[in-house]
Amino acid sequence: PVLCVDTTWDKVIFGFEIVLILFVIYFLVEEAMELCIFRMRYFMDVWNVLDTIIIVQILVGFGISLYRTMTIEGLIVDSEADTDTFTSFENIAFYEMIYNDNAAICLFLTWMKVFKFINVTKTMRYFSTTLSRCCKDILSFSLMFLIVFFAFAQLGQLLFGTVNRDFSSFLDSTYTLFRIILGDFDFLALERARNLLGPIFFISYIFLVFFILLNMFLAIINDTYSAVKVELDSEVQVTEFGEYVKRRITGLFRCCKKSKVVEERDEDDPEKAPAEIVLPEEAMRARSDDEDSVDSMFEDSENRPAGRNLRTQETMSSYPPWDMQSNA
Repeated sequence: PVLCVDTTWDKVIFGFEIVLILFVIYFLVEEAMELCIFRMRYFMDVWNVLDTIIIVQILVGFGISLYRTMTIEGLIVDSEADTDTFTSFENIAFYEMIYNDNAAICLFLTWMKVFKFINVTKTMRYFSTTLSRCCKDILSFSLMFLIVFFAFAQLGQLLFGTVNRDFSSFLDSTYTLFRIILGDFDFLALERARNLLGPIFFISYIFLVFFILLNMFLAIINDTYSAVKVELDSEVQVTEFGEYVKRRITGLFRCCKKSKVVEERDEDDPEKAPAEIVLPEEAMRARSDDEDSVDSMFEDSENRPAGRNLRTQETMSSYPPWDMQSNA
C-alpha cells in the first residue's frame, strides 16, 4: 500500500488500492454467503475454487506489503540513529521476492477468470467445451507420454551423462529432451559422445515422441473440436457477446419505462379498477355459441327417458338363465 502520498502518481495508485480493497471486501462477503449456503458443494465448481485462491492471494499480498512497509520504516529509523552499524535489508528483499511471485500468480489467475465472463460467445464456447470434453483423453495420453519421456530421459542420462553436460542429471536430461521437442538440439554433441548409440537415441526419440505422440495429442484435440463444432452449430441460436449485452441493456431500460408508466397511472387515479378486457365481436359470438351448445347438451340429458339405456324385462327374459347374471 502507498502510505506516503506525495506525487500525483502516488495519489492515482492510492485511489486504485482503495478500489481494490472495496472489491475484496465485496467478494469476501459474497463468497462467504455462498459458502454458508452450499457448504462443501461450493468447491465442486472450478470457478469458485479459482475465486477463493485469488482472494487468499490478495490478502496475503496485503499482509506482506504492510509488513514490508512498516519494517522498512523501522530499519531506516535505526540506521539514521546509528550510522556506524550495518543495517541488513536481506529479510526485506526475501519478502519482496515472495510478494512479486504472489502478485504474478494472482494476476495470471485473474486473467484466466476472464474466460468465465466471455463464454457467451460462440468462439469461446468452442474453446471451453473442447477442453472440458477432451480432458479425460488428455489425461490418459499424458500418462503414456510421461512413461515414454521419462524412459528416454533416464536412457540419455546413463548414455551421455559422463561426457555431455546437458545429460549430467535426470533433471538436466528432461530439460534437454523438452528442448529437442521444440527444435533446440545439438546432434553433433550426441554423435561425438556415442558414435553409434547417439544417432540411434536421437532418431528413435524424434520418431516416437515428435511424429507419433505429439500427433496423437493434436488428433485428440482436433477430433473433439470437430464434434463440439458440429454440436454447437446445430443449435437453433447461439447468443453472441454483443447481442447478450444489448439484450440486457434493452431489457433494463424497458423495465424502467414500464415501472415509470405504472407509477404515473397510479398517481393519476389510485382507486381506479383494472380495465376490463374487451373481446372482439367475432370472439363474443363464438363464445355465446359455445355456451348455447353446452346448455342444450344438459337439457337433452335432463329430458332423456329414465329407462332409455336399460334393458327391459322382456329383453332380459329372452336371455338364457345362466346368462342372466352377466347381462343384468
